Amino acid sequence: MDAMRIDVQIATDDESPAEQYLARWAALALSINNHEHHEMTVRVVGLEEGRRLNERWRCGKGATNVLAFPVDGLEVRPQLLGDIVICASVANSE
Repeated sequence: MDAMRIDVQIATDDESPAEQYLARWAALALSINNHEHHEMTVRVVGLEEGRRLNERWRCGKGATNVLAFPVDGLEVRPQLLGDIVICASVANSE
C-alpha cells in the first residue's frame, strides 16, 4: 500500500462535519502517529445505530459519542487499523 486510505461514511441526517473534514482530521492523526501507509474507516451514525453498536460491543445502554474497533494482527490486511464510529447527535450534545 503506497498511501493511507480513509473511508468516511455518513450514515445519518444529523448534523456532522463534512466528509472532507473528517478525512483530513483522520489523515492528520494517522500521519502524526506514523501510520501513513494504513487504512481506516470513520463512520458517523444516528442514535439508533449508535445504540445498537454500543449495546452489542460494549454492553452499554444507549448510544455513546465514539466507539473504536481496532484491528490487531490481521494477517490478510496488516495495514488495516480499524473503524471509528461517531454518534453525531451524542457528540453534538457534548
